[in-house]
Amino acid sequence: MDIFWDKFVATPAKEGGLEQHEASRNQRKKNRDDRGSQGSGLAPATKLQAWSKAGVSVCAPHSDSGTAANENTPGRPTHIITMLHKEHLPANEACFQVPLTFTKFDLRDYLFNLYNVEVKTVRSYVKGRPLAERANRPGSSYRPQALKIMTVELAQPFQWPSPPENLQPWNQELFEMREKSMVGRQEDQYNAANFKIPMASRQPRSDERKQLSALAKDLVTGRKKWSNEVPLDSKWDAVVQQATGTTTAGSKGKKETAAERIALRHDAKDKAARRKPKPAQ
Repeated sequence: MDIFWDKFVATPAKEGGLEQHEASRNQRKKNRDDRGSQGSGLAPATKLQAWSKAGVSVCAPHSDSGTAANENTPGRPTHIITMLHKEHLPANEACFQVPLTFTKFDLRDYLFNLYNVEVKTVRSYVKGRPLAERANRPGSSYRPQALKIMTVELAQPFQWPSPPENLQPWNQELFEMREKSMVGRQEDQYNAANFKIPMASRQPRSDERKQLSALAKDLVTGRKKWSNEVPLDSKWDAVVQQATGTTTAGSKGKKETAAERIALRHDAKDKAARRKPKPAQ
């Protein structure tokens, strides 16, 4: 089975193919207008003027310069064509999503003039879409625009390439993080709309909070000592000695912890209470 993936993706469009496709499309449109004007007895331009006077909205294609497109200045197409991967289709068929205004001849000329792909037959159908909820408007629904799907029969078979195993060049990790963040925001919006405020104490603790909790416990128990490794000025020596329980420079330099100082104060109070005589009964 031949692989024609490069005809659709890897190979760039033929030079001048876009202009040929648009010229062919404009010619078919002109022919349809001519056939429609024969019954009314009006020329295409006269027919457009009559429609405008009758209040019918008429839109003409425009070029990049903003002027109306004609035979001398054909407008560049603004339509988007998406190739869909349908696993149930045989190798000689391909599926495309096209604009609603697209015809079978448009898709056939598009593939032939831009990618030199010959098409035997074209099948099309319009797929309706279910109701959807409007953004930021709970309870308000609408029906999105329908989709037009076309399936073409190719003159030569086509096979989709196997998906890549390494997704790192496409930032798969960043994509998953974004999806996870989006799901979290949607849950927060749903809870806020239903007056459900989650309690922070019941939320699972993150790894950072667990590490901070373990570090705080070590500091309280005395397993670790806090230090920012920044040398202090000499004027803070007295404050540091008082906070750490160190003696003056003339002493032996013994350090006392806060627990020891509290225990010494309690012992002094107990001794004073024992020395105090009891009141006479």
